[in-house]
Parts: sequence; C-alpha cells; structure tokens
Amino acid sequence: MNLQKTIQTIIVCAVLVGCDESRDQQKNTSASIPNVVTKDIQDGIEKHIEEQTRLGEGYFTLPFGDSELKLKLVRVHTEYLANLGPRRHFACVDLAGSDGDVYDVDFFLAGDPGNMTVTETTVHKFNGQPYYVWKQKRDKTWYRQPVENAPPELLGVIKGQDEFEFIYHATLPIISDRARMWIPLPSMDSFQTVEVKSIEAPGEQEILNEHEHGNRVLFLTLSPQDSGKTVEIRSQVKRLEKSVYEDKESAIERYLAPERLVPADERFRTIAEEVLEGKKGDLERARALYDHTIDRMRYMKFGTGWGKR
Repeated sequence: MNLQKTIQTIIVCAVLVGCDESRDQQKNTSASIPNVVTKDIQDGIEKHIEEQTRLGEGYFTLPFGDSELKLKLVRVHTEYLANLGPRRHFACVDLAGSDGDVYDVDFFLAGDPGNMTVTETTVHKFNGQPYYVWKQKRDKTWYRQPVENAPPELLGVIKGQDEFEFIYHATLPIISDRARMWIPLPSMDSFQTVEVKSIEAPGEQEILNEHEHGNRVLFLTLSPQDSGKTVEIRSQVKRLEKSVYEDKESAIERYLAPERLVPADERFRTIAEEVLEGKKGDLERARALYDHTIDRMRYMKFGTGWGKR
C-alpha cells in the first residue's frame, strides 16, 4: 500500500511539473511575439508595394484573369487594417491603372513589425463593383461570399441605373425679423436627370439660376409669421452608373486657382507639405490631400464670415 501511494504521488507530481513547464513555454512564446499596431501593418504593405513597384519599373504588377495589371498606389485603407492573430495581418488597398480604373485589392500578410511578407493578394473590387463580399459568422470570423450569392445589403452598389424620390424637409426656426433663405436644388448632367415634383414653402419664392457653374437655388423671403413652418421639396431622380470617364469640359486651371475664401498662402502650403510627406506618386498624393480635407470639413455654420462672397 505504501509503495502504491508513493507511485501515485510521483505520477501526480510529474503531471503537475509538466503542466507548469507547458505554461512557461506558452508564456515565453507569447512574450516573443511583438505587439503589432495598425501603423506597423500600413508600413508593411506600403513597403511591399514600393518594392514591387520598383521591380515593375514604376508599376505594381498584378495577375488578373488572362492579363497582367500595371497599377499605381492610390491609398491604403487605414480603417480596414487588422491584426488577425499572431503574425497574421490584413490590409485593403486602392490601386489605379493608367486608364483611370481603380482596383480595390485585399492583402494578407505574415510576420512582425518591420519584417512582413505578403502571403495572399486578391482583387476585391473593380471601380467599386465587388467580385466578392466579406460576411461575418456567428463565431466572429469572416469569410468570402461570391457576389452572385450575396444579399443586397452586403453589396452597397447599384449597377446600371437607379431611380428614387428625393425629399428635402426642414422646419424653420423662430424668425424675429425679415429673413432670406437659399436652398440648392438638385442639378442635372449626363449621368443624372431630376424632375422637381413639388415645392411647399412659406413666404415669397423665386428660383435663381447661377450661370457660371449651372446651379439652381430656391430663394425664399420670409417674415416672423413664417416661424415654425416647414419647407418640403420632392424630386424624382434617375441616375446612370458612373464609371471612369474623361471630362473634356472642365477647365482645370479654374478649379486649381485660389479664391478669396480659398487662399493659397504659406499656411496652406505648409499643411500640404506635412500631409504629403512620404507619399510617392501623384495618385497617392492627391488622395492624401482629399482625405485630409474631408476629415476636417464640416457642413455647418459657426463663428463669423460664413455666407459672404
């Protein structure tokens, strides 16, 4: 009996020692994996694209169907960068061809900060049209679903043409004196037709035509009696799918020229230089300036100076 107890004790101790060693090994393994932040993933994918672009004599080459795409970097979607697990990462990137077509490309990477390699590259979208969509399972993992089997809410785009009713509705504030109100009306071009079905608004109404840019505005003259009343404009809109096209009408110089409220002085040159630091190509630089502007622009009136020409 004493011998049997002794053997059992030795076995239990051996198992416990083995468990402790296993835990120590797991701790050492976890400690050896460096922490990865989204900036590390961004640096990894940008380094990969830069190296491949140098090897491709100025283009990032990518096999696609029966052809080979020659692309340039537009931007890395920093909002979609993800650490999938130990040394596994994901990046979504926009690249464009010389013909203006834009390809949304998914990259999977492996490795540590400063030493990442791309393990898989897939074209996700062409000019905004997806070839597959990502859908999340109940266990929070993601998988690809072919477009043919994807529900509309996952696609996010409409092909061909679309038609809908657009309703503008606003409630007037308290008006203490004579007031004026300008409401932009939807414009028309070769991709969009608009029919204003009805305008219900208080006060005196007049539709103004701005000839320089072809805009139309509903101009209202209001009084204190109009306080709390509503304005509603109903329009029927038909839109055609808009892909890459050459704009032969716009004068680029006019849109790039400074204006009184859009100056081109040393302050804005300094901001532009900071935003463009590290950006290599024209497409990437243009996208960086665009994103910087959109992220800081607010459609609201505050402070002084708004409404002036």
